[in-house]
Amino acid sequence: MTRVKFNFSMPTKILFGVGTISKVPDCCRELGIQKPLLVTDQFLCGTESFKETLEKLKEHKLDPKVWENVIPDPTDVSISKGAEAYLDKDCDGIIAFGGGSSMDSAKALGVLVYHEESDIKKFIGASATSLKGIPPLICIPTTAGTGSEVTKVSVITDTSISRKTPLLDPILYPKIAILDPNITITMPPQLTAATGMDALSHAIECFTSTMRRNPISDALALDAIKLVSENLRGAVFNGKDVTKRTNMSLASLMAGIAFDNAGVHLGHAIGHMLGAKYHISHGVGCVLLLPEILEIILPTRMDQLVKMASCFGINTLSISKRKAAEKTINEVSQLMNDICIPSLAAVTNTSLEDADLLADLLLQENRLVSLTPRSITKKDCVQMFKKAFKRKN
Repeated sequence: MTRVKFNFSMPTKILFGVGTISKVPDCCRELGIQKPLLVTDQFLCGTESFKETLEKLKEHKLDPKVWENVIPDPTDVSISKGAEAYLDKDCDGIIAFGGGSSMDSAKALGVLVYHEESDIKKFIGASATSLKGIPPLICIPTTAGTGSEVTKVSVITDTSISRKTPLLDPILYPKIAILDPNITITMPPQLTAATGMDALSHAIECFTSTMRRNPISDALALDAIKLVSENLRGAVFNGKDVTKRTNMSLASLMAGIAFDNAGVHLGHAIGHMLGAKYHISHGVGCVLLLPEILEIILPTRMDQLVKMASCFGINTLSISKRKAAEKTINEVSQLMNDICIPSLAAVTNTSLEDADLLADLLLQENRLVSLTPRSITKKDCVQMFKKAFKRKN
C-alpha cells in the first residue's frame, strides 16, 4: 500500500442548516463579543434576513453596529474605511453578513484594527508583515459559492496596480461559520448561477491541483462537484426549493474546505485577471474558460476527469478513459449553457483579436498560473482564449 502523508486544516466551527441564523447571539457570547460590527453591503442591509439578525442581537442585550459599505471586489481603500468604522464604533468583534466580498472585507479590516495599521498593502506580497491576529470573526454567507466562511484567504484589489492580491494566513480563519440555506432563497437566478459555478470551480481546480491534494480534499471536492451537477440548475430556475438551496450551500462549504487545503490554479488566475481588468463577478470570471482549461490539463489529469465523470452521471464502464474525460468537459460546458453563464466576449467586450492581450495579462498572474498541472506558455493562453471566443454559449 502506498504511504499517504498530508496536512489538513479546518479550525472554523460550522453551524449548518435551516434556522441556524438564530444562533448568532449565542455565537457572540461564546466568543465574548458584546459590540459586533456587522460588515455588509447596502443592498443586504435592507433585506429581511439582515434586519431580523440585527433585531435578534439587540433582543439578547448585545449592541450591534453596522458598516454597510462593502463593495464588489473590495479594495485597499475600502478596507481602510471599514477599519475606521470598527474603531469609531468601538467594536469588539466582527460579523460578516454577505457573499465573498463581505467576508473578505471583514477579514482584511480585522487585520488592520488588530495590528493598528491603516493600509492593508503592508500585509500583502513578498515583503508582507506577518499576521498576529484579528478580532473574533463570525461569517454568515448569503450566497452559495465563495466558501470564504471556511478559508484562510482574503482577496483584495490593490488600487496602486489594479490587481487582485491574496491575503493568506491561518490567522484569517473565522471562528464560527453559520450557513442557513434559507438566507440564500432570495438570491436572483444570475447570482445563484455565478456563485454556484464558483463552488464548482473551487472543487474542480483543487481536485486537479498540483499542490496539496489529499484523500480528504479529494473526497470533499468530488461530493461538491456531484452536488453542484445535481442541484445548481434547480436552484437557478426554482430558487424557493429549499432542498436545492441546502445542497448548494453544502457544496459551497465542502468545496471551500477542499480548496483551502488543496489550492486552486488557472481558473482563478483568469478570474482574478478578468475581475481586476473588467470588473466582472468572481464566480463568472473563474469559469468563463473552464472547458478550455479542462482540455489543456486533460493529458496530465485524465484520471481525475474520469473520476469526475460519475459526478455528472456519465457511465464510464463501456468507454475509454479519454472519452470519459471528454464527456466530463462536455457536461461542464452544458451546465454553463443551461444556467446562462455569459460568453467571454459578452462580459469583457473583447473579441478574438484581443486574445494576445488577454494572454499577456493572464501570465502576470504568475503565482496561480504556475500551479496549473502542466506548464503553460503564452501560446497555450492565446489558443485557450481563441477557443473560448469561438465556443458557442
